[in-house]
Parts: sequence; C-alpha cells; structure tokens
Amino acid sequence: MTAAPVARLSAGSTPARRRRGDRAGLPGPVAHLAPHLREDAEVMAPARLGALWQTRHSFARALTRAAAAGRWTIERIAWELDDQGRGDALYRVDLGGHTVHFVVHSDAIPPAQRTDRVVATAWDVTAALVEGPLDAGRLARLRHAVPRQEAGTFDPDTLVVTRANRSARFFEAVVDRLARGLQPDPRAMGQAGYVLRSTAFYGNGKLGTREWAGLPEDHPLATPYRAQMLAAYLLRELSIDLVDHCAARRAEAAAALSPAWRRHLGIGNATGLGMIPFFPRHPELLRAWTLQRELPRAAARLRRIDPGDHEVARLHDLLLRGTAFWDARAGTDRTPYATPETLAGATRAAADRVAGYAREGTLGTDPVGDGAPWRALLDWAEEALPPEAAELVAALVIELDPSLDATLERLLVCDESQPLRPSETVGTLAQRIATHYAWIDAWDFAHDPAATARAWFYSADSEEPRYGPRPAGPPPAWEIPIDIAHRVWRLREELRAWPADAPVAAVVLARPEHRDTLARVQHLAGVPYAELHVNPIGEDFVPLHVQRAKLAAYGATNWSPQSTDWLRVTFFQGAPTREDLAAGADAAWAMPLQPAP
Repeated sequence: MTAAPVARLSAGSTPARRRRGDRAGLPGPVAHLAPHLREDAEVMAPARLGALWQTRHSFARALTRAAAAGRWTIERIAWELDDQGRGDALYRVDLGGHTVHFVVHSDAIPPAQRTDRVVATAWDVTAALVEGPLDAGRLARLRHAVPRQEAGTFDPDTLVVTRANRSARFFEAVVDRLARGLQPDPRAMGQAGYVLRSTAFYGNGKLGTREWAGLPEDHPLATPYRAQMLAAYLLRELSIDLVDHCAARRAEAAAALSPAWRRHLGIGNATGLGMIPFFPRHPELLRAWTLQRELPRAAARLRRIDPGDHEVARLHDLLLRGTAFWDARAGTDRTPYATPETLAGATRAAADRVAGYAREGTLGTDPVGDGAPWRALLDWAEEALPPEAAELVAALVIELDPSLDATLERLLVCDESQPLRPSETVGTLAQRIATHYAWIDAWDFAHDPAATARAWFYSADSEEPRYGPRPAGPPPAWEIPIDIAHRVWRLREELRAWPADAPVAAVVLARPEHRDTLARVQHLAGVPYAELHVNPIGEDFVPLHVQRAKLAAYGATNWSPQSTDWLRVTFFQGAPTREDLAAGADAAWAMPLQPAP
C-alpha cells in the first residue's frame, strides 16, 4: 500500500437535507430523458468511472458561470506582505447583494515542512471565507485562528477554511522569470499550470463553520459546493497576486503576469485515498453528480441540429482545440490513462466527422437521416474509441447546450436519509437484491480470496483512510464500511435462511450487523446511478477510477497519476480572471492552451 497525499473538497458532513423528492424520478424539465439514459452497468463500471472529464456542469465551471452572470466583483482591500510574501491579506467579494471576505495568512515555510497530508501543522497559505460584519475584533480573532486550521476556533459565519502550499517546482521559477522582466517559461512550466497547491477545503459544519443548510435558498452560495469552489477560485487569484508581489519586491523592473498567463494558471491539488469512502457513504450524491453528466448527454442525443447551425461550427472548434491541447502533451506519461497521442487522434477524427456533417450532412460514411448528429457522433465514439476518448468527445458535446444548467444544479440538493421499513418481507427484499444488485456477482466472495483481500481503515497518526491485508475471520470492528458489494452479498446469504414472508424487522433483531445494508437496499434498489459497481476490498480495485469520477464532478483537469492510489490535478486552469467575471465574461475554458512564449 502506498501512503499518499489526501485532499478534501469538504471534510465536514455532506450538505444537509432541505427538501424531499422522488428518489428514482426526475424533475419535470428532464423527465422525458429517463428512457434515453445509459444503463448503470455501463456508467458505474470502473473503466467508465476512470474515463470521466470536467463538463460545463462540474462545480468549478458552474461557479464561474454564476459569477460572470452576476458580475461578482473581487477586490483586494488589504495587502501587508514582506519581500518573501509573508504576512496578511484580505479580499472582499460582492456576490450581488451579499458580501463575503477571504481572510488570508501567507507564509514561506521551509520545503521540508510542506506536505499535503492532514498531519501537516504548517502551510504556506491559510485562509477562511467568511460572511457577516468584519470588524477589527472579529478580524483579529480570524487572524489568530486561520493559520492554526484544525487547532483554530471559527464562528458560524465562517463558510470555508482552507490552506495551500507553494509549488516546489513552479512558484520560485515563475517569480524568478517575472523578476527578470519575463513571462513564465512554457517549457519549464510543462502542462501543470499552477504555483500554489491546495490541500483542504473544510466547510459545512467542520471546525465550527456554517452548515450548508444554514444558507437561505436565495443566497448566491446556496448551491451545494459553491462556497468551497469560491474559496478554491480565490486561492487561484491569490496565487497570481502573490507571484507578482514577490517578483516586484525582488526587482524594480519586474514584469507582472500577462492576462493570458493569469487565465492559464490554476490551483494545484494532490488527491489520494481519502476520497474513496465518499461515494459509498453518499449514494444520493453519487446519483445527482452522475445525472449532471448523463442527462445532458441524453439530451444531446435527441437534439435536431442542421448542418449549417452555429452549434456544428462551435463543436468543430472545440474538438480542434482538444487536438491542439493533446498534441502539446505528446510524450507525456499518463499511465494508466490513454496517451496524449490517442486522445489527440480521437478529437481529430471527431472533428473531421463534424466537418463532414457541416459540408455534406453526413458523419463519416453514416447519413444523419433523423437530423440528430450528436447521437450519431456519440454512437461512433463509443464503438470506435477507448472509453476515455469517447467520454472526452461527450464532454465537448455537452459544452454546447446551456438549457439544463439551472435544472441540474437543483438536483444537487439531496435527501440522504435511509429509514428502515421494518414490515417489508424477506421475499420482497431478496427480490430487490436479485433484480437490482446482480452486479455484485462479478466477484466470487464465497470462494475467491482475492475478492476480499483488502480491508479499509483509518490510520492512527492522522485518521486518513488507508487499506491493507484483510485479517482472517469476520469483518473487523475497525473496518470502514465501504465494501457495498460484499455487504449486500452477505445480506443475500443471510436471507436464504429466512422464510419469504418473515418481516425484515426480525432479521435486524437477530442480525443487527445487517441493518444498514438492509435499509440501503430498500431505498436504493432501482435508483439509477446510486451505486458504484466496484469492489474496494478486492485485490484488483484501482482507487484512481473512483478518485477521477469525484474530481471530474468538481471540475479538475490535468490528470497526472503518481501511482494507482493518488494523482495530481489542477483546478481553474484557463478560467476567467476576476476582471473577466466582473465584466460578465465566462467563455468555455475546457482544455485551455498554454500561452505562446
């Protein structure tokens, strides 16, 4: 097992319940798409989870879209930093009738102290996103608490507590170039595109922060995960100001980052095993996040688009940009993901087919008789391309249609309760498992030791999720209960010993260890996209697949695996700057191209 850095979007509880709804149903504006959704067996399989990309509905993209629409303004109102960038800063964000502040403490800690793990006690940057009056007394308390992070005390008007470290590879390199009057060296920067790397975003009750449900429904940050994404974006803007400042203090003739480089630089992140328990614990969120990708994909398949429509030209341009993006990364090792050459070839081939539709009304040799070209394009991609390339084409098709934006954001509000229905019979429950959990038979839990080779636990030093060899005997008390397939299999085996007309309450009374699994099956059987079709305790489980699915929903890019257990990514690379947002500008920023030398 490889110890790995762990980063959290929010280590607090999941967004609280606000409204109940039909778990299996869809809201009116998208209900007609239900028959056109892909099957769980395809969407929730490991190979598909490990092939996903940022889309216009990912949380980072949704944030900048809302900020540009509302013309949010971000103003730096205090900046007291020394030559090394050590000191305090304060930003004010006008959200259109609501004001929040970003309270920052900047440091320059020794490289040996920099770690992305929870056990860290010092960071180069610590910050808090806060709402409410910010008088001298409150600001002084925050100045004391922010650098202490978990050891600090935060009031309930604190929305997010976050921290970051300077990149050992890029921060000093960028400052040095700017100090010499130059822009960053594209060759030295590679494709990562960041100078700060975030390590945690705590909110929703963690460390005393305000719970998400405490925000009024009309609040600009009431959409789940928006406050955390705003904090991440503000870290990105801080990183730009910080390298400009350090360079200017180093040389009078220093250059400032150009607008192109300011857009190109994002915020780095290293993510490991800490992400794995999230989806098994929050199946309703998994469903909502997956629907944010699958519903617009289904809608695209139904759309009638004429060859001369501007949407055809726009998709062609996006695909060509994708080709240039991957051509620039030729030779990069992305194991176990597809090579840049494969992805460049896929986007080039897709662009050729779209160009053919614009000229002749056909996609390759296939006529588009029903006027739905994106259905033909997506079908071709699924048949001709590897999963990661096919999902990339789908992500770019999703870019074209803004009509579902508001509806899909409302899906993020979930009811996660799973009350037991004690009067249901054993026979009914067994049928639910047989019908909706047949996927668990992909593993032979009864006879194959490899199917149960691992156990997940929290490390003693930092309480980070880890895995190791499973001890002999019954499941240990310390095991993290994320082995859903195995637990449903054990429940199914238990039910064989009970009469079909027995109430499940009798099973729970006799075997209480099955209570949570039983309630889970009652509530999730038949609910699309609520279960990962993976076996985390199996010898063949690859954590990267689940990590990627979660990070894609956040809006990560630049997937750089460091092992099968952890990877590096970038957020907000190519995103509009704060000046762009204030002007209402938020062009599609998927797959940004590096500024020219």
